[in-house]
Amino acid sequence: MKVLILNEDLKLGGAESMAVELANGLTALGGIKVFFVASDGELRERFIDGVDYFSISSFSVFNIPTLIRELSRIIDQTSPDIIHAQGASVGILAGLSARRINKNIKIIMTHHSRRFSRMPAPIAFFLFKKYCDFFVAISQSKLQSLLSGGLPEEKVVLIPNFIDCQKFRESAGSDTRKDVCHELGIGYESRVVCMTGRLIPSKRFDKFLEILNDCAGKTKENIVGLIVGDGPERGRLESLADSLMRKNLQVIFLGYQKNVARYLSASDVFLFSSQREVLPMSLIEAAVLGVPIVCSNIPGNNDVVEQGVNGFLVDQDQDYTDVVLRFINGDESIRDMGLHGKKRAEQLFDQKVVINKIVDVYRRVLGGV
Repeated sequence: MKVLILNEDLKLGGAESMAVELANGLTALGGIKVFFVASDGELRERFIDGVDYFSISSFSVFNIPTLIRELSRIIDQTSPDIIHAQGASVGILAGLSARRINKNIKIIMTHHSRRFSRMPAPIAFFLFKKYCDFFVAISQSKLQSLLSGGLPEEKVVLIPNFIDCQKFRESAGSDTRKDVCHELGIGYESRVVCMTGRLIPSKRFDKFLEILNDCAGKTKENIVGLIVGDGPERGRLESLADSLMRKNLQVIFLGYQKNVARYLSASDVFLFSSQREVLPMSLIEAAVLGVPIVCSNIPGNNDVVEQGVNGFLVDQDQDYTDVVLRFINGDESIRDMGLHGKKRAEQLFDQKVVINKIVDVYRRVLGGV
């Protein structure tokens, strides 16, 4: 089987990283030849041997004729059985390019975004039906969105994003708590609360800081907030953190880190106050490492967190503080949540489990090949 994975670019990003990991996972599985097509970027260096990469121009609605010519040439050269497009725009691009050279190639589209940003939804769904053969939804909310848009139920399947659980745990290292505390100059007995992600308004890192401040005012425990990630909000958030200083509260901005696992595994709780998600990898990563989660009760988050099992889903902002304090104060009734999180992550999000489901879809679309 030959599979061409099509993505807009290889810049650092969650969906982009997932596309690269899919290419690597399929290649490592054996029996599948993988081609990857996207405009160049930092993630190119992550491909393993065996993935053939082809560079195309940067995606733009004004550049579609050029992209169709470039992709048509690559399709003609590689003759894939399947094109697995990672996004709405490239799914339509794949269909246009294959038809241009009269290639009967099955096109599967995975939609990672929360909404359609380049075209009205009715136009998007009309084009999906015209140019794509099958659709992968990464979360329950995305599944419902695709079905409500009129896509046939028999052509849509729920398959979440994935992570190599064993590899991610190994990347955290041993004695991580001790090492991280020493590195950051914080007390080993401090209660560490972590949040990871891009520092943008929708993630609500400001709410994360406000919750920690409220917690610090209601406990004698020393609290350390770790913010792992970078983005345009960093300056404002650092100023906010300075204004919220308490004797028993310290906030550390770590910026972008290649090894997020080290800091996650050193944490007592993962606090995720974002209000708009599809399927956040941040929560999956925390669960894989056995870090209990407190997060907003929104679609996407509730695909990862089972209420009271591996964390808590919070409906109202004012409820965060009491829940987080349970972890900070060492509530014995919730001490097994991390273990439950690990088991749930392995069952739902481990790379082997998910990639086998994707291969099953490929075979189904090809008629059992």
